[in-house]
Amino acid sequence: MKKKKLLPVILTFALLFTGCGTAKPASVVESAIKCLQENKLDEAREYFAKEDTDETEAVEKVTDGTEEDTEDAVGNAFLGVMNDFAKEHAKDITYEIKDTKEDGDEATVTVKVTYKDAGAVTKLAYQDMIEQSVSNALTTSLAGAGGDINESDMSAIFIKSFENAQDSAAFVDKSEKLKIFCKKVDGKWKISDSTDLLNVYYGNILNTLEKLTSDDSDSDDDSEADTEADTEADTEADTSEQETTDTEPSEAESDSAADNSSDVTTYDTPTTASYTTWDDTSEVIVDMTYTGENSSGQMVGNFTFTINDSEDSSDSQQISGSFIENEDGTGTMTKSNGQTMDYSIYWSTDHNNMTLTGVDGSSTIDLMDATWAYANVG
Repeated sequence: MKKKKLLPVILTFALLFTGCGTAKPASVVESAIKCLQENKLDEAREYFAKEDTDETEAVEKVTDGTEEDTEDAVGNAFLGVMNDFAKEHAKDITYEIKDTKEDGDEATVTVKVTYKDAGAVTKLAYQDMIEQSVSNALTTSLAGAGGDINESDMSAIFIKSFENAQDSAAFVDKSEKLKIFCKKVDGKWKISDSTDLLNVYYGNILNTLEKLTSDDSDSDDDSEADTEADTEADTEADTSEQETTDTEPSEAESDSAADNSSDVTTYDTPTTASYTTWDDTSEVIVDMTYTGENSSGQMVGNFTFTINDSEDSSDSQQISGSFIENEDGTGTMTKSNGQTMDYSIYWSTDHNNMTLTGVDGSSTIDLMDATWAYANVG
C-alpha cells in the first residue's frame, strides 16, 4: 500500500504567525504565551517573525477556518482535534521565565511551561485509525469493491478514536523547560521559531502526530535500505559472532541501557494504566505508572506485575521495576533483578491490549485494559 504524507499542513504550521511586536525578548515571549492561554491567536501573531514563504497564506486560511484543504481530509481532521483541544485546555498552560541571553540581534529566552499533554491519547487514536482503515480497505477489497483507503473514513475514525482513547489514557500535566529563540526584525524583537510554543498550545498533539506520520513515511523509504543492510550483515555474520562472543557488556553499560533515565522530564501528575487477564486459577495484573519522558521522547515509569490466586486472595506474587516505552507502544520492562521483559501495547476496536514476552523465560501473555475487561468480560 502506498503511503501518503498525512501532515502537509501541520508540518508547515509554524509559518503562520506574523505581525509587529515590541519590548524585550522575555516580554515578547511572555506576551505570546498569555495570548495562547486565552486562545487569542490573532494577537499572538504580533509576537512572531514572519517567514516569507508561498505556503504561509494557505496555512493561515486553513487554521482560521476560512478555507479547508480539500486535498487532505486527514490533515483537516488532525487540525480540528488540535483546535478543539486547545480551546478547552489552553487555559491550563502556566509559565515562568527563567533566563534571557542576548547576543546582538539574537536572544534565547528559557521558560518553564506546564501544560496538558495529550500525546498518549493521540498515539492510541492514530494507531486505531491506521488499524481500522487497513481493515476496512481489506474488507472492501475482498468484496470486490476496490480496497482503497478512504481518507474521509480515516478522518471520521481519528476524531472518534481520539474521543474513545481518553478512556484508556489520560491528559497528564507535563512540565518542561523550553529555549525560545528570538531575533530583531526591523529593530523589534520577534520569536523566530514558534514550533515549541505551538506544541505546548496544542498539548503535544502536534509533535506526536509529526513523529507518527514521519515514522510511516520512513518505513517505506527504509525498506530497500534495510534489505541491503541485512544482506551485508549476513556476509559478516561469522566475524561479528566471534567479536560479540569475546566481548561482554560492562555492568555500567547494562545499567545504562536498562535505565536510560538521564534527562527525564517528569510529569507533575503521573498517570497509571492497568492490564489484566485471568483464568479459573489465577489473575495477572500489570500496573504501568507513567512518570515522565526522556530526552529521546520515550515515556518512562514504573510497573508492578502481580499474580493473584483465584481461590486464596492472600496468596499472591509480585514483580516490580521500571520501563521505557517507544512512540509505537513497544517497550521494555526491567525487573528489579535486572532481567527484562518486552511488551507491545496496541489498540483493538475500543480498548488497549498488551502482549508481554519474557515473564518466565520466553513465555508470552496477552492482557486487556483492566477497566474495559472488568466491565465487558465475564
